[in-house]
Amino acid sequence: NAEVHGGSRANSPQKMAEWFSGSAIDRCGNLRGDSVWMNEQLTHALAKFLPFFNLDVLCVKNNDQTQLGWISGSDPAVKNMNLSVEDPLGVRFVFLGVDMRTELNEPLFALDVTGFEDTFASTDKTWRNVRDVVMSLGDEPERSAILSQARSMLDWHHRHRFCPGCGSRTAWGDGGYKLKCTNASCVSQSSVQNYTYPRTDPVVIACIYKGDKLLLGRQKRFPPGMYSCIAGFMEPGESIEEAVTREAKEETGVVVLPSGVRYHSSQPWPFPSSIMIGCLAEAESEEILVDGKELEDARWFTLSQVQEAASLSPRHIKTIAQTTGDIPMWLPPRMAIARSLIQSWIKSRMNQPSL
Repeated sequence: NAEVHGGSRANSPQKMAEWFSGSAIDRCGNLRGDSVWMNEQLTHALAKFLPFFNLDVLCVKNNDQTQLGWISGSDPAVKNMNLSVEDPLGVRFVFLGVDMRTELNEPLFALDVTGFEDTFASTDKTWRNVRDVVMSLGDEPERSAILSQARSMLDWHHRHRFCPGCGSRTAWGDGGYKLKCTNASCVSQSSVQNYTYPRTDPVVIACIYKGDKLLLGRQKRFPPGMYSCIAGFMEPGESIEEAVTREAKEETGVVVLPSGVRYHSSQPWPFPSSIMIGCLAEAESEEILVDGKELEDARWFTLSQVQEAASLSPRHIKTIAQTTGDIPMWLPPRMAIARSLIQSWIKSRMNQPSL
């Protein structure tokens, strides 16, 4: 039953506001280090595998809807890969956890099929970039959360096939959540190293405002017309508030005090593996100074301008561009935490309950 796997269904995570969060999986972190138990999950009659090829996920088209291409462990394509817990240098797979959405308690795995991809191909299945497929999954955060976990973990495996400490091959362990260097004299054998376990890079992203004006910026790589919140990686030895203050000053020249920063929400971001720490921040100054390195432009937008941008769909943006020849200012898609932060600010300025 569910209790055997380390949690009860009544206590399973609830849906969250942010995409890539709200997973309905019990990761069974207290059990996956047991090779006997892990082998039972790998050979379980209900085990399911989500194949990836070069970090693209297998998808199935069904009645114009995209579905993740889960495959049973009994499928010949999976069996031919000879997956084994006892072969730490073999095919890389990751135990995602036990599916708590039903009473079946199905073990779920992410599977790197690079080199075997042709055996998984068919007329109704295709390999798709994770960024592209997320928005077509519908309003079910738990599916995007599973996809986030799977892609981040396999990306980590791709980047750490060899030990960064000495260059030797790494061996799979702990259900895929630990990579051990095969060189007995490596420094990683005698101490905890950040390349032994999966890393998550913290990024602060701030919705910076002053009264009824919102500060948004754009990078050169953004699609034409898109503006977003100010964001940047945290550095060692600084708090979330200090990171927001530093990023605001470095990227826009706008002064934000740590006391004016408040936490809003967070979002896993599997490109490759970050945790977006969303904040609302009140600015002390308005003068903008963009150096052209981090951002190519930053502006203060009025509440009405932001509301108008929030109302635009991709179809509306395309129509306006074709009709006027100009691309309107628009906001990041709803899968991004930046959109959630902006919507929260809009609601707060309209005296409505915050998201």
